[in-house]
Amino acid sequence: MSKTLFTEKELRGLEYLMSSYPNNYERIKKKENTVKEKYSLFDVTSIPNPVIPQKYENLLKVCFAKFQNPYLQDRLLSLSIGVHRKWFLSALHRDLYIKTINEGGDTKSKEYKAAIFLLTSTKEIWNRAKEIIHTDRIDISHINLKGIAPMEYALYKCAKSIISGKINLTVDELSDKGIIDQRTFKTIVHALLILNYGDEVLNVRI
Repeated sequence: MSKTLFTEKELRGLEYLMSSYPNNYERIKKKENTVKEKYSLFDVTSIPNPVIPQKYENLLKVCFAKFQNPYLQDRLLSLSIGVHRKWFLSALHRDLYIKTINEGGDTKSKEYKAAIFLLTSTKEIWNRAKEIIHTDRIDISHINLKGIAPMEYALYKCAKSIISGKINLTVDELSDKGIIDQRTFKTIVHALLILNYGDEVLNVRI
């Protein structure tokens, strides 16, 4: 994970970074091979009360089948056949998620749980988010972004999209290894699975 930090002023530049590609070769290659998506990442919930597949690889196939971006599908395939697969990034991630979800009773929406999954995933993002998380809402617009690292910023963008309903993270951004590293990619994908199925999906053995 990159240790580069961004000042508040530089966040505007980071927005450009998150919507561009690492070099001209990759940009040209992706433009030639990527089909324009009809859906956003946050359209995964189009099926009401979906049945949860009991195999991890099938979860990924079913939930993301509508997306045609070959780079996204390649990353999903890599995730499905990878070794040492785990739902959470660490024991701390798991413990913070469970503790936060259980506070005030387990009546939270899928959107709330998916956002909490993102905002508890690393110590850095948790330290920024814990003061804006309440049992009935997440005041995502009040999070302190000063000095945030790029991967935590990607987690924030995804959480903001889930909470606000406005698209802050695109399929192309998620597909690009030069923008989002594998650990962050996995965390975002798992959050989108929770958004689709609820956190019952975490009972699927991977």
